[in-house]
Amino acid sequence: NPGKKLVPYYTVKEFVESLETPRRILLMVKAGVGTDAAIDSLKPYLDKGDIIIDGGNTFFQDTIRRNRELSAEGFNFIGTGVSGGEEGALKGPSIMPGGQKEAYELVAPILTKIAAV
Repeated sequence: NPGKKLVPYYTVKEFVESLETPRRILLMVKAGVGTDAAIDSLKPYLDKGDIIIDGGNTFFQDTIRRNRELSAEGFNFIGTGVSGGEEGALKGPSIMPGGQKEAYELVAPILTKIAAV
């Protein structure tokens, strides 16, 4: 949100409820079971049409599975490959998103601001 500073939240519920809908939540969690745990902690508080973006460079088969499972529950999912190493840390990473087109259109401005130009 423009003009807002970082705001701490003490529960996942507080955090999710603070977001405008459709919610766009970017996860930066190490690929694997931690990603599933983070998604599971969010789901009880999400509404249909909300978007989870996995920025953890997840194995593509896990991305396909998560997309299928979340879509069945009415949520949108964007899996992103992230590349760039040290250069990416300085100039922005290469971000390779995949998921529902309508969800991508809502998150493209966010990903474009983060990514290398």
